[in-house]
Amino acid sequence: MTAPGKPSEIGHYTGRVPTWRLGSYAAPAAALATLALPLQVFVPTLYAQEIGISLTTIGTVLLVARLWDMFTDPVIGLLSDRVPSPFGRRRTWMVAGTPLLLVSAYMLFLPPDNAGFWHLLISLIGVYTFGTMLVVPMNAWGAELTDDVHERTRIQAFRTGAGLLGVVIALVLPAYLGYGTDDVRQTSALIGMMGVIALPVLLMAAMSFVPDPAHHRSLRQERFNILPVIGDLWANRPLRTLYGAFLLNNIATGLPAGLFLLFAKHKIGEPDMAGLWLVLFFGSTIASLPFWPWISRRIGKRNAWIGGMVGASALFVWSPFLGIGDTALYTAIVIATGICAGANLTLPASMLADIVEHDRAGVGPSRAGILFSVWGSIAKLSSALAAGTSFLVLGWVGFDAQGVNNSFGLFSLAALYGLVPVILNLFAAGVMARYRLDTAAGTVSLQPAKA
Repeated sequence: MTAPGKPSEIGHYTGRVPTWRLGSYAAPAAALATLALPLQVFVPTLYAQEIGISLTTIGTVLLVARLWDMFTDPVIGLLSDRVPSPFGRRRTWMVAGTPLLLVSAYMLFLPPDNAGFWHLLISLIGVYTFGTMLVVPMNAWGAELTDDVHERTRIQAFRTGAGLLGVVIALVLPAYLGYGTDDVRQTSALIGMMGVIALPVLLMAAMSFVPDPAHHRSLRQERFNILPVIGDLWANRPLRTLYGAFLLNNIATGLPAGLFLLFAKHKIGEPDMAGLWLVLFFGSTIASLPFWPWISRRIGKRNAWIGGMVGASALFVWSPFLGIGDTALYTAIVIATGICAGANLTLPASMLADIVEHDRAGVGPSRAGILFSVWGSIAKLSSALAAGTSFLVLGWVGFDAQGVNNSFGLFSLAALYGLVPVILNLFAAGVMARYRLDTAAGTVSLQPAKA
């Protein structure tokens, strides 16, 4: 047996992965998160306010690009599973996608004054597509890096922590340099260029110091088409359960994320506190990351995630009842729910890595790419559902984002922000109660369903 802390001759670890190698592996996630922040926060306003593209056109482009993005995830996942390379199946796709991602990001975040529909569409599709070429293989790479079920949670915690650290830096640095949230062009360009410069450097560290395991043979030599794979995935009950809970949980987290600025302004009455609350939320999440691998070793990943969802619900259910001036109480809820969010960001992906191992025991070749690509598509679908339904409902009830609202409008905002997510989270916890893939003994085994 390979000694703990050293890779075997086939590249994966059977013991604890050295911290410096995990840091090297996770580092690109910081740059990717830095690129994602202006994409989500500033790009629509940048092209509407500074370039002058109509909101209808921007909405159409965002919808088309997101639908395309959902399609590319499984394609990239399948290809990264099937195409072998002496350089490493996962690393090859990440290196190939990086220069194309950097060019697309530069086009998107530093548009010329005459940029129009096609500039926005092409650059946005480029960022989504070539970003997927990094994210999906990186997630599969982490799942294959170790055979230790508990070490997988630690790997996910490192990757999550690096991404959150990138977000915090991207939030704090522009403010430190004197750029406000109204400086849309300058702020988006600064944050985007931070990611463009950092990504090649951090990716080089990962490529140089982290093995791409060779023991997971490619599917290239297998008789393979998509329909049997879909059937296999649907027949895999633990996978089906985890995907379902993940969808519900992601919608539950996506609703308050999309409505956060409106809630801070119209319910708490402190829009200028939004930046600080974001930093406190992500900071408390980062601080909680060592706790979730520790507790999952003692009570199991499933129970730890259920505990995180129930705990977040018990805290967050009070947020709709807050009002103007309840700044201190809301700050406490932000910090506490940030701690619980660490469970969402570490444990589900670690459980999916366990399912990759269980699936490989049945089919032979690793299908981490396709399993994690469907995971990514679910995350994008849930984000679209959360954003689309919440703003659609607010439009139906006549909520005014810029003006004064009546009590029913404020109640609708509060319910979408705090009550609906609690209900969805509790449903997700109930779904996970039926999850039967056990890792308590340090190995992956399927438990019989309860009568």
